[in-house]
Amino acid sequence: MKKVTFMFFLIVAASCSDGLDDQLTVGNLKLEAADSKAILKGLEASLSAGNPDSVITFSTSELKKIDGAYYLVAKNDEYVSTTLLKKGEGNTLVSAGISCTSKNCGNGDGCIPQADGQSCTPCGTTEDCTKTVTQE
Repeated sequence: MKKVTFMFFLIVAASCSDGLDDQLTVGNLKLEAADSKAILKGLEASLSAGNPDSVITFSTSELKKIDGAYYLVAKNDEYVSTTLLKKGEGNTLVSAGISCTSKNCGNGDGCIPQADGQSCTPCGTTEDCTKTVTQE
């Protein structure tokens, strides 16, 4: 009986995912796990450098299509960060080089990069939005 219970626990634990270690898909497009991790790692480093009192790490991430554009939305208990993606080779998505992060708009998608990759669309009436630009 102990073996059955232990095996059940392993199966349940293995099926749960926070989206940080998996290939993410939306429709027929995919963001490889290594690319997602690289985007998040760079974003966490940039945001943490601008906030020396704390280290920012994201606990969940997902792909979303918003108004025809593709985004990687990462969240933790305090922040939500939305990274604009563009189509790469084949059916892949890659970073377009802009992310927008907000603290007070963490319940939704936060502030969102414009599809042209130039600026962030604020969420609500708050001006709590940090634009981060990375090299592609």
